[in-house]
Amino acid sequence: MTKFANFEKNGQLEFPLPASHGIIGHHTAGHECFSFEECKSNVRGTQNYHMDSRGWSDIGYNFLIGEDGRIYEGRGFYRMGAHCSNWNGNTLGFSIMGDFQTKLPNQAAIDAAAQLIDQSLKKNFLSFV
Repeated sequence: MTKFANFEKNGQLEFPLPASHGIIGHHTAGHECFSFEECKSNVRGTQNYHMDSRGWSDIGYNFLIGEDGRIYEGRGFYRMGAHCSNWNGNTLGFSIMGDFQTKLPNQAAIDAAAQLIDQSLKKNFLSFV
């Protein structure tokens, strides 16, 4: 998992772990990325869009996933996301970078999403009651 140490954290609420209702997956509906440099640029672009256009305190997702197979930390596990109205307080959220309305992400991205979910369960960050 790649963390960007200088992401803004101002004004974000702490997230009550474990997430009681699971994890919500999205796609950014933007550009795909297949290398670390492309994905890093996409993460920054998404963060800038969420902060500058949406007025949020940071990127809305807890994590982003690239088709390079890497998991990029947005708000992380300990901060409430802004990924799904009325569900942010009891779910984690990730987004696969790209537009997948007419095709699936590649296997590297799907495997990374499965790894994120698996690790979230193993570390008790998700709870299904």
